Amino acid sequence: RDDAPTALPNPRIGRSDVHFDVATHRIVLVDDVLYTARTVRAALHALLDYGRARAIELAVLVDRGGRELPIQPDYVVRRVEIAYPERVEVLVESNGFRAIIP
Repeated sequence: RDDAPTALPNPRIGRSDVHFDVATHRIVLVDDVLYTARTVRAALHALLDYGRARAIELAVLVDRGGRELPIQPDYVVRRVEIAYPERVEVLVESNGFRAIIP
């Protein structure tokens, strides 16, 4: 995330390591909840440090709208329209996932 040092209570930000040539691969970034798209932008920025991928696609479990950047997912499991300050929580279970939307 680009705001992790200020937005998260105890961020643990590790080093990124990509152990293959991204130029020969189609990359699919996966996010649980897509909101402002700032996290995806940060992931794209970090990925591009390793080279130019053949293609980059975005898959999300929940698209809640509210973009601050012109980034749209290629694959979406569920779309919802909720306004700030409401939150979406995603629980991953052995038989799938459940989105909790207040």
